[in-house]
Amino acid sequence: MANTNLRCVEFCTWFSAKFAHFGSRRFLAALFSWVVSAAIAGLLAFGCGGSSPTVTSITVSPSPAALITGTSQNTQQFKATGNLSDGTTNDLTRLVVWSSSNTSAATIQSNTGMATAAGDGVTTITATYGSGSSAPTASAVLTVNLGSVTVTPPNPSILVSATQQFAATAAYLDRTTSDVTQAATWSSSNPSFATMSTTTPGLATGVSVGDSNITATVGSTQSNQAVLAVTSGSPTLTGISLAPTSDSVMVGMTVQYTATGTYSDGSTQDVTTQATWASSSSGVATISNSAGSQGLATAVAAGSTNISATIGSVSGNAMLTVTPKVVTNASRYQLSLGLTNLYVDAIVPTTGQLRAVSFLDVNNGLNYNRGLLTHPNGQVVYLVSIPSIGLQVATYSLSPSGQLAPVGSPITSQNYQGVPIIDPIGRFLYLEDDSQDIVVFPLDPNTGVPGTASNAAAAVPSPGLMAIDSTGTYLFVQTGATLSSYQINGTTGALTAIGSPTNAASSIGALVVTPSGKSIYELDGATHSIYGFSISKGALTPLTNSPFAVPATGDPLQMAVDPSGSFLYLTEQSADGLFGFTIGGNGSLSAMQGGASFAIGSGPNLLNADASGKFLYVSNAFTNEVWTYAIGSGTGLLTKSSQMRDQGTTAQALANGTALTFTPTAMFLAIESGDVAQFSINSSTGELAPMSTPLLGAGVEPQTVVTDPYDLFAYSPSLKASNLVSFSISSDGL
Repeated sequence: MANTNLRCVEFCTWFSAKFAHFGSRRFLAALFSWVVSAAIAGLLAFGCGGSSPTVTSITVSPSPAALITGTSQNTQQFKATGNLSDGTTNDLTRLVVWSSSNTSAATIQSNTGMATAAGDGVTTITATYGSGSSAPTASAVLTVNLGSVTVTPPNPSILVSATQQFAATAAYLDRTTSDVTQAATWSSSNPSFATMSTTTPGLATGVSVGDSNITATVGSTQSNQAVLAVTSGSPTLTGISLAPTSDSVMVGMTVQYTATGTYSDGSTQDVTTQATWASSSSGVATISNSAGSQGLATAVAAGSTNISATIGSVSGNAMLTVTPKVVTNASRYQLSLGLTNLYVDAIVPTTGQLRAVSFLDVNNGLNYNRGLLTHPNGQVVYLVSIPSIGLQVATYSLSPSGQLAPVGSPITSQNYQGVPIIDPIGRFLYLEDDSQDIVVFPLDPNTGVPGTASNAAAAVPSPGLMAIDSTGTYLFVQTGATLSSYQINGTTGALTAIGSPTNAASSIGALVVTPSGKSIYELDGATHSIYGFSISKGALTPLTNSPFAVPATGDPLQMAVDPSGSFLYLTEQSADGLFGFTIGGNGSLSAMQGGASFAIGSGPNLLNADASGKFLYVSNAFTNEVWTYAIGSGTGLLTKSSQMRDQGTTAQALANGTALTFTPTAMFLAIESGDVAQFSINSSTGELAPMSTPLLGAGVEPQTVVTDPYDLFAYSPSLKASNLVSFSISSDGL
């Protein structure tokens, strides 16, 4: 650029941009006169004759800058100013090439300098004039949604000539955080006591005895002041504290512990990598001392263990509880709740068919049974009912053979309301009260019995339906016509709000989160729409093309997502509809069968997908039936495989676990002669063949033959003899 006429470069660059914009095909005779006039005017204005000063350097403004997504402060026009060799300046904004170092935080138009916020973060905006290694460049720091910067540790102490590594953490407006140590500009208030490294961001070196304030600046935001004490003596270690102090995880999960040492001069220091780590019960959890993973505990088996970190004679301790791993390879039982009874049906793994196993009378006077929850371990069932005022949640154990038994005392309060929910890891049960609070009950890891309640979140505006992601990290709750997000504390179950509520449907009838935790859907029956949102660190963003139209003509009622997160199903009761949607990679929904309903009974309402992803169960309220559908592999298309009468279902749930095995090998037929006829069933063709003992006495005029769900016993009632004849079943028959 040293010998280039700057004025001509500016005009030619501008002229070329105009020509490229219109394109040679569009740059026609109709525009020719305009172009010529503009060219002449440009030449006169810029001046292309004689020598011209050269650009020696450039500056970018504003510097620094800050943006906030979703507001009027979402964009920023940057300006590049050239410093010329004759001491003058010139606007080079449209002559430089603009770039952003972090496009997830902000993007910038390369030829205009207009920056647009994209998400939380820090980026460097750079302007480059010309090309080659000597081309002048300049940059500015741009922050997006930055609220504050915190430097840690806050009060460390080091010896003269020793070093201390500081870290800078950015807190954004949506309450998420990120490490900005590398992006920050570090300073020491008194370099005679401590200096900051020019090559390693955040690294301080003690120079002489004294205190110096250490700060980190990101853009225009300055951090708190961390006080670094530089001493001549050697402070002694007096204590070690571990974080987290207590935790509860499932088998197979990991927990990263950190150790903080406290010294005799009152200072603290991270000693995670210096300590020796141990687990009091390595059979419950192991903990690493390997470089790069010190303090990482791995849950091995159910139980409790003490985690310790030791340096010399000083130790710190924390308690780790490990719960059994939730088995969700298949659904074992389908549970149906009537007005007075709770029914348990076993699921045949190969066909998805239901076989009656047991029922329990849950008639509790004035209570109206309205909901069922199953614990992720498949061994506990929660019955939700409504007394005259308030809410009651009763706990029942579910044995491997499908038998129910009450456990502990029910949760009952006139203040409780809404529909409770259990986190997928089985640690907490959440419900709402009439003070607009969300209440949390810790669940006993062995029995599932709820413990003492506490407020998880207070003053939640108009709380309604709730949903939790599959990892148990985030809870979402309907708050009027908005959705609110909360982060779940893994130890206490307390909820911390994430950002501001997101505008949602005006009337939410159902709320589901995909198994991947990347999307959440809400059903608006009033507008026949499904609103979809992507989930990022708990924050919600509307999906492209949301809301999605529901083809139902009546009142859409309930939704369910299959375990693979590939398909969403929806029932519509008043016009008898069952609809399917394919879930795209970006969360978008596409109606199956062109929006046509699958075959369905009368009044479909409740639905659940089997944990294996093979079957879908739908209750038909008007005919008191449960229909079983096979879910097409890869397509999600539904094929009805069976149906079963129920007793009027008001709630439905599936209990997961190791699937039971059913292998029908024989058929028994009661005949008027007083015998039971026996036939073997060909497992391949289904053909019947008389057994070696084809007839067996069963009393006078037996009415029927029934078998238990496990094909161990058969029973035949005799009408005239008024008795019941029992048989054991072997491979040879009765």
